[in-house]
Amino acid sequence: MTTRSLSERPEAGSRAWERLRDWLAADWRSALITLALVFVIGYALSFVLSLVITRNALEDVEISVGHTLSARVASELTIADLDAPLSGERLETFQTFLDTSVRTERTVELTLWNAAGTVIYSDDDEAIGAMDPLHDGDELREALGGEIVSELARSDARTNLDGTAIEVYAPIRIGDSSDVDGVLEVYEDYTATAANLAEIQRYVTWGMVGGLFAAYLILMSLVHRRSRQIRRQRDLLGQQTRELRSANQALTESEQRFRALVQNSSDVIWELDDDFRVRQVGEAVVQIMDRSPDAMLGDSILDHSLEADIHRLRVGLSEAAASGEGVLIEHRVVGALGRTRILESNVTDFRHDPAVGTIVVNSRDITDRVELEDRVEAAEEMGRLKSEFVAIASHELRTPLTGILGYSALLHEADGLSSEERGWADTISNESERLAGIVDQLLNTVRIESGEQRLEIEAVALAPMVAKITTLQQIDARDRALQLLEDVPADLSAAADTRVVSEILTNLVSNAIKYSPKGGTLTVSGHTDGDWVELAVSDTGLGIPEDALATIFDRFTRVDLPDRAQIRGTGLGLFIVHELVARLGGSISVESQLRHGSTFTIRLPAASTLGSSELRTGTAAA
Repeated sequence: MTTRSLSERPEAGSRAWERLRDWLAADWRSALITLALVFVIGYALSFVLSLVITRNALEDVEISVGHTLSARVASELTIADLDAPLSGERLETFQTFLDTSVRTERTVELTLWNAAGTVIYSDDDEAIGAMDPLHDGDELREALGGEIVSELARSDARTNLDGTAIEVYAPIRIGDSSDVDGVLEVYEDYTATAANLAEIQRYVTWGMVGGLFAAYLILMSLVHRRSRQIRRQRDLLGQQTRELRSANQALTESEQRFRALVQNSSDVIWELDDDFRVRQVGEAVVQIMDRSPDAMLGDSILDHSLEADIHRLRVGLSEAAASGEGVLIEHRVVGALGRTRILESNVTDFRHDPAVGTIVVNSRDITDRVELEDRVEAAEEMGRLKSEFVAIASHELRTPLTGILGYSALLHEADGLSSEERGWADTISNESERLAGIVDQLLNTVRIESGEQRLEIEAVALAPMVAKITTLQQIDARDRALQLLEDVPADLSAAADTRVVSEILTNLVSNAIKYSPKGGTLTVSGHTDGDWVELAVSDTGLGIPEDALATIFDRFTRVDLPDRAQIRGTGLGLFIVHELVARLGGSISVESQLRHGSTFTIRLPAASTLGSSELRTGTAAA
């Protein structure tokens, strides 16, 4: 650490004084102007400080009078006192109260008004009973409105005060009333305080002027030091100039690479000026506009847009200019051959960037995509209309079918029918039941596709359900000499919807019976696999060809082979089973060998999972 001797310090001070003297001699006009500005700034700051102190004094008086003195006066008064000017013994009592509890050594005058604006008490006896004798109308009205009003007043002839005073008007509320019952005016001498403030202002002014002048001298010293630094930096300017030339060369090369990218991009990249006219465009523009890039130069991009899209394009370009970020716009353009193409353009305003200085638009031709989306949307609408039609038609078929089934049952039980007529009645009944099944399948399909199938998830005991279903199917099984077997553990249960599981198993067992030749075997088995249960429906029936397994769960899918041409069906049963299993959170698979039978296996969450997951109740998701 280096220390200076006492003899060195006067020399440093002498050098500083010499620099100041040299500066004053060299530019005395600037010095005078600077000193004047320093004085004005110091005086202005001290004046502001004086205003702040004065405002704080007014606030203190407002608090003292408005909240303390007015409360004391209100506690002394009654509503009857405000009806007329005070007089006699009441006046003397009230005046004694004011002298002891309200008046201070600075109090010049006290005045009390009632709500009608009549003076009921005043130190000026001539004012008692008058209506606003002191022309305090604005302040009095504000105080009667519930506000505390204060202001500074100069010399006042009415009080023989030669100096400054503070007038405060405070509302008075007697008792618990929220209304203003009167106004108390306190007129206090502020002369001593004003004199103190003036003295403070003088000290602050000279203190600030001195401080600012000292700061200015320090600043000038720093400026001289900075000047020396600038001279040193100037020596580096030559080297920086050479570096700048090198950077400019790199920028030129970068621009050339960018232009090459623009020309070879599969998207159309436009450079636009302030009027949205083309300054440069890539070769891909030929595919959209049927014009060469050179032919597009100078054209406004708006001139080639459809009239209906020009406003949207203008708004997008303006938004890009305002936000400085990329804006995505979809618009249509018309090429030289009259072809209309749909573009998705990303507009970015680089005019604020000196390295680019243009509006850059990256356009992609999405005509084919939009047309495909329109076709998909139209197809979805057709599907929706078809589902609505199927639902309406199915509902409409239910009523006549119910009547046909009822009458066919009555006809079947009627006496006196010949064997041929009874056969006709059986045919009517069987075909009506088959048609009712088709209607039910169609309605189930519509409900599944629309998401209206509601699920009530609970623990479903599978063994009793399988026993009930096989019992109901025994009649059809006996007609075909089929043997129905069950192999389901008594404690096997799933987290599922009872009605839905019953519909799934009924459909699978019915299918197995339908596609099994006489004398075959049909087995329903089940077991637990961790958090899952599996149910399998196996038969020794006709089987499914290998090439049909991938689509067997699709809608309206039927195996087209001669050995099952006489078996009727809609091709909706396995589709419904597949969708219902999926909605239960499970899965279904099939293993089959042609003419050796099939095994359909459904996999559902075990009932034990109900304790570790939420109860799934509501509309099934698609």
